[in-house]
Amino acid sequence: MTRTKVILLFSMVLSIVESLIFLIVNRSLYANVIDMTSTVTVPLLCLFYGVYGFVKGKRFNRYVAVNVILIGISAVLFAMSIPHVTYAQGEAVVAGQLANESIRFIQPKARTVLLGKRYDVLLRPDFYYYHVQITKSGKNLYYTVNPMTRAASRLQGSFYGS
Repeated sequence: MTRTKVILLFSMVLSIVESLIFLIVNRSLYANVIDMTSTVTVPLLCLFYGVYGFVKGKRFNRYVAVNVILIGISAVLFAMSIPHVTYAQGEAVVAGQLANESIRFIQPKARTVLLGKRYDVLLRPDFYYYHVQITKSGKNLYYTVNPMTRAASRLQGSFYGS
């Protein structure tokens, strides 16, 4: 196998690894508020183009160049879509609003709620969702935090019912 074929194969594997890393980061840090459509579609194009290059069997340098560009585009799209606030930072925003209270966070059924319209092409229209319990009184409070603006809002009750 020639050096160019190895690089093409490596770029195909790299596109898969890149997609997996983006998915894991989105799920663990941002509670899936990043719309992964474009970020995952571009590496799929990279795979398709790489397989097409192997089937064609000619001009491997061109296929390598295109794959490297696609991997770069995917990374730029993901970087552009990162919200200003992680889920954990949103928790700190809520805790800051209740600074005078002793509280504990309870894991809600879902970490996001669909509120309003899409405010960014690369982000889903979801807000972070928190269930807070005041330790002394046992009172349950519910908050949302906008992942782009850090704006926290208290809800009247649970978004998902009891």
